[in-house]
Amino acid sequence: MLERSLRALWLLVATIACLAAPARALPVDVFFDGPSTAADPDTRFGLGAAQAEAARDGFGVPFLTTAFLGTAVGTYTIDQSLQGFSPDPPTAATNRATSSWTVENVSGVDLLGASYLVFTHTDPFTKDGVLVDYADTDVGITIDADLGWVIVQAMSGGTTFYYPAILLDRSVQDPLDGVLPDGATTSPFAIQYVVNEPLVRAPAGGGPFQLPELQIARAFSPVPEPASGALLALGLAVLALRRRAARR
Repeated sequence: MLERSLRALWLLVATIACLAAPARALPVDVFFDGPSTAADPDTRFGLGAAQAEAARDGFGVPFLTTAFLGTAVGTYTIDQSLQGFSPDPPTAATNRATSSWTVENVSGVDLLGASYLVFTHTDPFTKDGVLVDYADTDVGITIDADLGWVIVQAMSGGTTFYYPAILLDRSVQDPLDGVLPDGATTSPFAIQYVVNEPLVRAPAGGGPFQLPELQIARAFSPVPEPASGALLALGLAVLALRRRAARR
């Protein structure tokens, strides 16, 4: 009887511990189904609230509410190279492509604190006379908290926006201890595109597959200092640098 009671007690404790345990950090695909703006009614910025919360609660991707959004223009130079498709060739409705990225600090100053690269989607563009226009909600990337991914939560015009972002200096335990020296380049990191529709080829009739165009911005949590917040602005207009992966 005692053994049976102890076993039941152990099962109860184990069940409570599992329920109380935080969500495991696992890779998760997220798609750009966020809100639009009056200035860009045909573009969805970032992730929808339900999708962002699911990534946080089910996959351990933390929300970052203390970061400032800023333009990447003049701050970062980004180099990327396509590594391959899955399936190859990409003929299925769901296609994946992995590209290797590096980011160089070209701001002219050392960047102290937590620096992130922020992603959203933008289309269309024309390549060799072919219109490439993927639906925002069919374009995504794979994010993973263990690889430094977060979701930047930002308010603008009374609307909440959620952007997937990757930490650039992962060599320190506390992101606020990070530093990107002027002229320094990050170690290569992988960005995996996910496209839930057939990929367009350009030029027509057998040209390279064209990946969606991603829009890039900077997010940063500076080392705290007096009045630093008054010097920084938060807004959607900073999402200005468009970047496409190398074609194959």
